[in-house]
Amino acid sequence: ALDGREAGLQATHQALNSLETSTSAFGIVIVPYRYDPQQVISGVASLLGNTPIIGFSTTATLTQDGQHPQSVVVALLSGEDIQAEAHWFPSYAQSSQDISTRLMQLLDYQQRPTQSILMFADGFNGDAELMCNSIPNHLPVMGGLASGELHTGTSFQIAGSQSGMSGLSAAFLRGNFKVGIGLGHGWQPVGPRARATRATCSAALAGE
Repeated sequence: ALDGREAGLQATHQALNSLETSTSAFGIVIVPYRYDPQQVISGVASLLGNTPIIGFSTTATLTQDGQHPQSVVVALLSGEDIQAEAHWFPSYAQSSQDISTRLMQLLDYQQRPTQSILMFADGFNGDAELMCNSIPNHLPVMGGLASGELHTGTSFQIAGSQSGMSGLSAAFLRGNFKVGIGLGHGWQPVGPRARATRATCSAALAGE
């Protein structure tokens, strides 16, 4: 849909149909950066009500059907004893250290221990590594960096009814479930590491 609200509503409607009679406990919203996030939130909330959601902007969304450059994706989590809290940190890019401290304070306030954290941060600004290192090792963390307009270096994040650029959205998950997280990459070292101290670029012109 050309309208962000309609796209969010359509995606949420399909996701709810997939759950059949189950009630959604938590939602993830993935939005092409060209959409207005508040319009998308409006469409999603019209069907989910107060269900906690977090989300982020991207250049293209993915589902089992392939790549979708102009489509909103909504994923819903359902279960008998799953609880979620959505938190919005608007100043993440400007002060990652302060946000890391605030995140840990919120974790300490919880009456029931958080079992896992899902978070999406600004992919152009901020210190994501510092954020991850501040979280206790026993707590599973998963998420990613939001993408967006490359020319201006802007992306947006979503948490509940709030959204904005240069922020961090996080969900605290707890309940009767298990989380397994794996990490892999294709890079393999082929020799000793060395620091590059200088680089030159040359161009050749060819003519008849």
